[in-house]
Amino acid sequence: MDLDEFEIVTDTVEKSEHFVVDNDEKASWALRKLATLRKKMAEQDAIAQKEIERVQQWLETAKKSLENDAEFFESLLLMYAQKQRVDEGRATISLPYGKIKSRATRAKVQVVNEEEFLAWAKESQPELIRVKETANISELSKLVKDSLVVSDTGEIIPAVTVIPDGISYTIETEE
Repeated sequence: MDLDEFEIVTDTVEKSEHFVVDNDEKASWALRKLATLRKKMAEQDAIAQKEIERVQQWLETAKKSLENDAEFFESLLLMYAQKQRVDEGRATISLPYGKIKSRATRAKVQVVNEEEFLAWAKESQPELIRVKETANISELSKLVKDSLVVSDTGEIIPAVTVIPDGISYTIETEE
């Protein structure tokens, strides 16, 4: 089967059984076909992305009015719930179309400027800083070459594995 005949074959699993890349000419042809397919996929992605953006824009516009209405009714219901909690002591108002719940919350501490806080804490209150311990892979890699035995002591390092060297392949096509 020559290259022109192969182009007629449809997209089936049988392609791999009929055509084998075994020389530079066939590899060049396969790269050209791959580049064409990737270009078509990119074109389809671009069309789909434009449609997605158009639909997203429509959705944002359609929801804007509804969100404003929802915020209005939420504010009315929250004011009602606040009044009921103060006047009647009702933490939960149960009605046919839903519930309005309220609960007391505890005060929270929030760090608003991490850098400034850490600088202060290092000087004044170091116990307020948490130190996270993690494995130092670069130092471990220097120690462990091809085996998990420390060469100096003969000790076996637990809970570590070595992933052997390998070869990575990348297929690049010209656009």
